[in-house]
Amino acid sequence: CKVVVKNPAFSLVKSSATIKKGKTTTIRSKAAPAGKVTYTSSNKKVAAVNSKGVVKGIKKGKATITVKCNGITKKFVVTVYGKPVGGWDRYCQRSHLFLRRDPGRCTKGPCPGEELTG
Repeated sequence: CKVVVKNPAFSLVKSSATIKKGKTTTIRSKAAPAGKVTYTSSNKKVAAVNSKGVVKGIKKGKATITVKCNGITKKFVVTVYGKPVGGWDRYCQRSHLFLRRDPGRCTKGPCPGEELTG
């Protein structure tokens, strides 16, 4: 018996992320039916990705991670930044502001902690 899915679906939860050099982010995806997901970095000198979708910032720049599953290809853009000048060392994904290190809260405008990187 062979089961054929006529309309496989595959999507990324987010299509981009900004991370600090040396930090990581994980690409999350949804696939129906569940299948093997593969990841490839367009520039391994900027961002490396492993078989589980964990992306590590290597040096300042941009890289596109190609994500494939069920014959469908999606793109995930990662921007890697170095240590910003003036002591700003965190980045808020929502407000696109660099923030001073202060565990648990932003020091320049509101944003939820889960959107902070760095």
